[in-house]
Amino acid sequence: MGNQKISNDLKDAALRMEDRGYTTEEILDIAGFSKSTLSRTRRTKRLTGSVAKAPAIGRGRPRVVQMMDIKYLINLARHNPTLFLDEYARRISDAQLLDISLSTIHRSFSRVGINVKHVQKLASERDPIIRADYVGHNMTKFTKWAYYGSICELSDLMQCYSPVLITHSTALAAQLSYA
Repeated sequence: MGNQKISNDLKDAALRMEDRGYTTEEILDIAGFSKSTLSRTRRTKRLTGSVAKAPAIGRGRPRVVQMMDIKYLINLARHNPTLFLDEYARRISDAQLLDISLSTIHRSFSRVGINVKHVQKLASERDPIIRADYVGHNMTKFTKWAYYGSICELSDLMQCYSPVLITHSTALAAQLSYA
C-alpha cells in the first residue's frame, strides 16, 4: 500500500490490541497496514513513548526575517499603529539594513497576531507633495469665491490644505489687490 498517512489513534489501537493478546496477523487484518508499519510503531513507542512521528525541523526555506527583526516590527506597530506596510519596510531598512518585501512584513504581522486589516500600501494622496499639487490644481474652483468673499477667508481656507498653498494664496491675494 505504501506512502499512506496512518493516524496515531489507529497505531495506538493496534498496540493496545497487541497488549490484549491479539496475534500480529489479526492486528494487521483489522488495522489494515503492513507488518513493517507495526514494527516501526512498536519501535517508535518504545523509544519515544509516543507513536507519533517526530516533527520535521528545519524543512523548507529559511526565513529572511529573524526574531529580532520581528520584535522591532512589533515595537514599531505598537508605537505607531497607523503606519503603512511600505513605511514599516522603509524603517526596518534604515534601522536593520534589511530589505523586506511588503508581503513578508504582512505575514510576519499575521503570525504574531497583529491585525493588518487597515495596513495597506501607501496611497498617493498621503504624499504631501502630490497632495499639494492636487489641491493646487483644484483650487482654481475656489478663485471665483475669492471675488465674492474676502481674501483673508480664502487664505485661511488654503492654509487648511497645505503649507505649500500659502504661497498660492499670497500670490492670489496680491493679484486680487491690484485688480
